[in-house]
Amino acid sequence: MHAEQTSLRFTLRSGVILSATPFINHTTPMTVCISSEGHVFKALAFQSAWLDAVLQGPLVSQIMQFAHVDAGEALPLLVLSEDNEWEEGINHLADALCPVAGTVLRIRELIEEIGTRPLRSFVTDVILRRDVASRFWTMPASARDHHSVPGGLAVHSMEVASDISLHSELSDVEHDLGVAGALLHDIGKIWSYTDAMLLNSASLAMGHELIGLCRLEPELAQLETLWPDGAYVMRCLLSGNTWARGNGSRPTALIQRIKACDHRSCERDRVANNKRPSSRLAWTPKEWKSGPKATDGDSR
Repeated sequence: MHAEQTSLRFTLRSGVILSATPFINHTTPMTVCISSEGHVFKALAFQSAWLDAVLQGPLVSQIMQFAHVDAGEALPLLVLSEDNEWEEGINHLADALCPVAGTVLRIRELIEEIGTRPLRSFVTDVILRRDVASRFWTMPASARDHHSVPGGLAVHSMEVASDISLHSELSDVEHDLGVAGALLHDIGKIWSYTDAMLLNSASLAMGHELIGLCRLEPELAQLETLWPDGAYVMRCLLSGNTWARGNGSRPTALIQRIKACDHRSCERDRVANNKRPSSRLAWTPKEWKSGPKATDGDSR
């Protein structure tokens, strides 16, 4: 009798390493989750210095080498990876990362709409932060109030940004700042809730707006070196408030636009899902129809 022979082959693939199971020992491989060209798949990998470095940094596009054993459904072994300087990691984010279909793809489109290059890089850097990517796509936007389902935070952010992107009166730079501010207006919630969607002590003391502003200061500081006015406005939009600049100007109108789009997204979700707290009753006017005037209370 002849023993079965297995063949070994190697492949190269680009993508981002999303996560890995905890390290146990040097003889047990970890399971690594990878997003590549719009698809999510798993591979095995042994603990190593290069893998530790990748998992501690942002979601950077990697060129990865895999070893495949042609035996049943065996997962490939991730052998090595290095940064892919020619490709942005955000291009690999699969739509399957969010439980609500189409959300990842739409947010990628909105980011691509931002024509001001330093601002688009700023938003991309935030979305690719590993602590952001680990929760932004899957957590609810609130515990019970609105978009309180897995993926609700990303869906709500997408709705607010999509809404303001249609404001035709905005200049190009106002459009870019509005979309960026809308996408990130609730980003502080990532660090404000426990896994059980209870407010943590920091959120109770500061609110999610200030938490987000503090957490994103490294990215804001980088934006300031390239575009000081853009960094000023983004700090205002993230906090939801502003102080006047030296000449007395302030971007209050843009803040109010984002808040209006935010409220509209919340109201529409409450109505769609029959979530109508008495203090936040959302009234939707009926369409006009010819004929005798209606006399019921809802028509007024």
